[in-house]
Amino acid sequence: MQDYAAEVRSYTHGEGNLECVVKGYLPCHNAQEIIADGNYDPVSDLDNTPNSVFCSHGAGHTVTWDKVPETAHYPYTYPLS
Repeated sequence: MQDYAAEVRSYTHGEGNLECVVKGYLPCHNAQEIIADGNYDPVSDLDNTPNSVFCSHGAGHTVTWDKVPETAHYPYTYPLS
């Protein structure tokens, strides 16, 4: 996709545009298979932890992934669409 905008301009003789918009992150249909194949442990990934940062009284503090629903002041939901 990195060079596809230039390709679109090329085959449309400069008349075409390509616009990509990030919709967000949604569940992968085969997440368990991918995780098993990659032997990925998100808790051990220190560069991309599954934890969240919550703010309280002007300061941020880390909340582990499994404590997010009970720590949040707003009901935790994950939209599927």
